Amino acid sequence: MIPDDNQVGGYFKNNYLSFNSIPPIGFLAAWTYYKQGYVDLKIASFICIGFFIGGLIGAKFATKLSNVTLERVFGVALLMISLKMIFAK
Repeated sequence: MIPDDNQVGGYFKNNYLSFNSIPPIGFLAAWTYYKQGYVDLKIASFICIGFFIGGLIGAKFATKLSNVTLERVFGVALLMISLKMIFAK
């Protein structure tokens, strides 16, 4: 039996590849909002710094977790966020 990518470190590789598509899409969306006057550059710069530092720390932390643990952490986070969205007023 030959293991697939998800069984041999593929989880991080596959997510890394999909995460690489986020910056171009995010840039285009941000540019559109900026052109329409919806972006405060001062606040946006702080958000960018936070994403950069948070992404670096998160990636270092996430690569030390097993796939099962990482999936459970994401699952719990998504469940909590979805419940808040459903029941928030």
